[in-house]
Amino acid sequence: MNGNDMTSATVNWRQCDGLSVTLVDDDAFIVNPKNDAIFHLNALGRALWALLAHPQTATELGETVAEAFPDAPRATVMADTKTFIETLAKRGLIEAVD
Repeated sequence: MNGNDMTSATVNWRQCDGLSVTLVDDDAFIVNPKNDAIFHLNALGRALWALLAHPQTATELGETVAEAFPDAPRATVMADTKTFIETLAKRGLIEAVD
């Protein structure tokens, strides 16, 4: 799947099974046991991660962030959310689902 497909409004994403998540204050640390890689999420990333417990599109996630931060430029919020999805997908932390 290329970057355009990853952030398509029709692709639903969810957390991959088998990951270990450690919560520390507002942050989260995700360990992928397949490669022992550790991925850090700040408070906003942790909130988005929680939403990905159920299938969501990048657009749906961006809309949620835009509602939470109405003063932030919408285009920036949507672009940052799509980048976040792409990063998680490339690291094997989320997967596309039907």
